[in-house]
Amino acid sequence: MTFSYPRYLEAKRSVDERARHPKVWTTFLEAAAEIALANPGRPLRVLEIGAGVGDLAIKILNELDAESVNYTVLDVNADNLDRARERIASSLDMEASEDDAFVSTSRRNHRVRFVEDDLTSFARHDREEPDTGTYHVIVGQAIIDILPTYISLRIAHGLLRSGGLAYLPIHVDGLTEFEPTEMYDMDKRVMNVYHDTMTRTYSVDARWGPDPSGADRSDAARIDGAPTVCDAIAVQSDGARCGRDLLIDAPGAGFDVVDAGSSDWLVRPDSKTGGYVEEEDYFLACMLHFVEEALTDAASIDRSQLEDWLARRRRQLDDATLMLLVHNLDVLLRRR
Repeated sequence: MTFSYPRYLEAKRSVDERARHPKVWTTFLEAAAEIALANPGRPLRVLEIGAGVGDLAIKILNELDAESVNYTVLDVNADNLDRARERIASSLDMEASEDDAFVSTSRRNHRVRFVEDDLTSFARHDREEPDTGTYHVIVGQAIIDILPTYISLRIAHGLLRSGGLAYLPIHVDGLTEFEPTEMYDMDKRVMNVYHDTMTRTYSVDARWGPDPSGADRSDAARIDGAPTVCDAIAVQSDGARCGRDLLIDAPGAGFDVVDAGSSDWLVRPDSKTGGYVEEEDYFLACMLHFVEEALTDAASIDRSQLEDWLARRRRQLDDATLMLLVHNLDVLLRRR
């Protein structure tokens, strides 16, 4: 297959829409509107990290239509940002301004800016007010597992104003399964190793660590994420248990858990047509691509056995019998 990351994000739009926990979503919108109401005459400042092609930004801006919102779309992928610009402009009736942001041209009063950067680099440079957070709301969908959750939460804490919200939907929590199963032992081994590969080692500034639950602590770690030292440290991401770690690590990072709920991906053939809805067949092909990419060099998986497993799953996809189940969690936090 020819893999395109923007197309993958667009193909999973319908999967995410089904998955998001409705109560957590509603609670988030109500809490964001309350913050806007408490700050009359000032725009609600929202930062979305790993915003992709803009799907969630469009949904949030549509729902917060009655508010004035300054929305920052942050992503490391230039192709994603280009597609987000196109979709946000057309979906929300916005046009480019002189400073490369988008502003509303209809009854809305929204402003959207686009930033190509990663979270840690962005956090170092985006403090507009010394010693205080800039944003009322941070949004991050299926992105917090890139770094250890305690580091992501410390960075978010430093970027948020007191009482600000972190809406963090669709974070993987320990289960990925392709069905139907034909070779149980092989399926289990492939998925176990795939989950193991989600835990990666990264180099980050020491200001964002260390793990508050670990013994190796130092004065370099400050709860507000403020710069102290710039030495690099090696950290491991939480990978396949990110969802529950958001709940576990939140109090130590200065957050209260407002709400949480399951947001499982379930992709299966449509019972009426016998095929997959929208582009969900491409989404499944991408998920198999991710497994292949992650496990190609894995010492614990025989290459020929992996190729047989992939071929079997791709035949099921071609026959429209392949199903996917991934257990995720949606989490809504409030900065103390």
